[in-house]
Amino acid sequence: MSEEPAILKSAEADGFDDRPSSAQKVRFGCAILLLLLLWLTVTLYLVDVPAPHDQDLSPQWSEISEDKNPLVKFVLEYRAVRVRRPAPYLTKSSHSGSAAAHAAATYNLEINQHALSAFDKLLASSHSSWRWRGIGPDVGSNYLEDKTHSLLPAQNEVITMAEIVQMRGMHLAASGEPEKAVRQFLDLLLYFQRLDAAEGQLPQQMLVMDLRRRALLQLDALLRNSTVHLSPETFPLLVNRLQTLEPSRSGLQFMLHAEYELWSHRMGQWFTIHGFQAAFWIDHGPCIPKPSSNLT
Repeated sequence: MSEEPAILKSAEADGFDDRPSSAQKVRFGCAILLLLLLWLTVTLYLVDVPAPHDQDLSPQWSEISEDKNPLVKFVLEYRAVRVRRPAPYLTKSSHSGSAAAHAAATYNLEINQHALSAFDKLLASSHSSWRWRGIGPDVGSNYLEDKTHSLLPAQNEVITMAEIVQMRGMHLAASGEPEKAVRQFLDLLLYFQRLDAAEGQLPQQMLVMDLRRRALLQLDALLRNSTVHLSPETFPLLVNRLQTLEPSRSGLQFMLHAEYELWSHRMGQWFTIHGFQAAFWIDHGPCIPKPSSNLT
C-alpha cells in the first residue's frame, strides 16, 4: 500500500481542513431558503394564474326543512326536558357492577327518561332525512341558508345522549340482562352510523369517530365477560353492525367538499377584511392577490 503524501500529512498537522464548516452549511441553507421565499413571493404576488377548476369540489347540500329533519326534532325535545349528564365512571364496565354505581345509574336513568324517549324516537325516524344543518345553538336560525357556518352544532346534546345510552347499557349488564345491554350498544353504533351520513363537516366527523371508539371499547369489555350469551336473534345483528363500522365513504367525501367550501369562503373573507381585492377568490383561485392601492 502506498504511503500518504507528505503534503497531506503536513496539512493535517497544520490543522487545515477543506471540508465545509457548520457555519458554512448554515449560511448555504439560509441562502437556499431565501431564494425559495423570493420565488414564492414572486409567484404569489406577480404571477396571475387561471381560476382552478373546482366545480367537482362543491358539496351538494340537501335542502331539508327543519320540521322534516329528525335531528332538529330530537334536539328540541332534548332541550325542553331536564337532562343530567352521567359521571364518566357510570359509562364504563369496570365500575358498573358496584352497588354505588348501580344506585347512581338508576337515579340518573330516571331523570333522563324523557331524553331516552327522544333518542328512541330518533332511531325510529327516517335516517335519510338526518342533517347536521339546522341544529345549531339557535334552532330555527338560517343554518340551512348559511352553508359556511363553522360552529359544531348540538355538540353537547350528541355527546351527552351517547353517554346516557352507554350508561343504560352498562346498567342493564350489571342488572343481569347482558342481551339487552348488547342491543343498547347496537343502537348506539346505529346512531353513529347515521350521524356519519348526515352531511357533517370535519368537527362532526371527528366527534362521531371519538364517540364510536369509546362505545366500542365498552362493548368489547362487555362481550369478553364469560356470563354474556347472545341469542340467535342478537348475534347476527351484532356481526352485521360490526361489519359496517367503517365511516361512510360518501359522508367522508361530502366532508372534504364541505371543508373546501368553508375554507375558500374564510380565505375570501380574510383578504376582503384586510383590504385586498374583493373578488380575488372567484377570479384567481387559491392565490394571494396584489394589494389594492388604498392600503395604509
